[in-house]
Amino acid sequence: MCPEMHIAQVAQIELGGFMLPRVQRLLSEAPLQMMPPQSAQRSPLGALALKLRPVNADPASRDCQRLVDWLQQAAWVEQLALRPPNVYVRPDATVAGEWVQAGMAERWRNLRVCLPEDASCGAELDVRHPSLQQLRHDVVAIAWQRLCRALGQPDRPTPAVEGLDVPQGTLRARAGGSVDVQDLLCALQGLEQSSGGTPAQGPAALRFFLLRWPRGQRVLLTDARLAESQRALASLSRDDSGAPDVEPDGPTAARRRGELAAIVDQLDAALLRALEQQDACPLLRHTLQVAEALRDAHAQLAADSGLRQAAHQAIFAGLYLCGLEKLSSQPRAAAHPHPWIPSDPEPMRSTPCPH
Repeated sequence: MCPEMHIAQVAQIELGGFMLPRVQRLLSEAPLQMMPPQSAQRSPLGALALKLRPVNADPASRDCQRLVDWLQQAAWVEQLALRPPNVYVRPDATVAGEWVQAGMAERWRNLRVCLPEDASCGAELDVRHPSLQQLRHDVVAIAWQRLCRALGQPDRPTPAVEGLDVPQGTLRARAGGSVDVQDLLCALQGLEQSSGGTPAQGPAALRFFLLRWPRGQRVLLTDARLAESQRALASLSRDDSGAPDVEPDGPTAARRRGELAAIVDQLDAALLRALEQQDACPLLRHTLQVAEALRDAHAQLAADSGLRQAAHQAIFAGLYLCGLEKLSSQPRAAAHPHPWIPSDPEPMRSTPCPH
């Protein structure tokens, strides 16, 4: 891959996050020269704060203190931490939510433009594959092709994909010593039924399981891993369309809304990691993080909250790009009434499990 070509193509889509461009515009009014703002995974204010740094930030300089004095008057700032040469900022939760809503709406439009209306990206999957290795390759390939098309790079080749191993254990014993795709579907359907899920999710659950692991890592197939994957899948299948009992506003409510906004804001970073690693796995992990943060903030968000809508859009965009849109818990008309969403994604044909 040519680095120059990769950077140029990504720049056209402006994968720069939703908060940082707005903060950079606000910093243009600061009384001193500033470096571009960054997102800090770790900071004195916790995860996903913003890191600001004056151009002249040597220990003898007073620019960091000047910056703090200026930021203390800014309505969009909720918390500050001075750690020369950096100043860490956590935006006001309401303001951050508004930035993320606007940014996610724009990214949603970008994806609609880049993806074909007939969603013909990728071949139809058939679970009657002769090998688990071929199935994993095809699942990864469809997600990779969708991701590349959405980001304007449809000609990127599909990278190599590692295989799967089935160690000695209960899964292998039930299958008579040799595990095939149908055996995995039966195991997943059994887990879904025992947890109250629907067997119809089996093929989509299998896609989900195969995409959770980096493509360059061999996947160890065990009952324990399948069960853990089903627990993660439950967070995506949870239906929160009912009106929540919104809790009174306060520090906890503001913190959870702010955390949700900060995690949705990381969508572009996840898309960039997916491109750099040539793997949809980082995008799926981000989608799970958004779902978890949305669950935590559920009681702090009105049913018609714009931030809730932005989170749902981020979740559905991640699922669609991974070929997992059937896992979306939201009603089609309410959650994604857009013409480029297919009525039927590439199905994985299966036969009923014997009982």
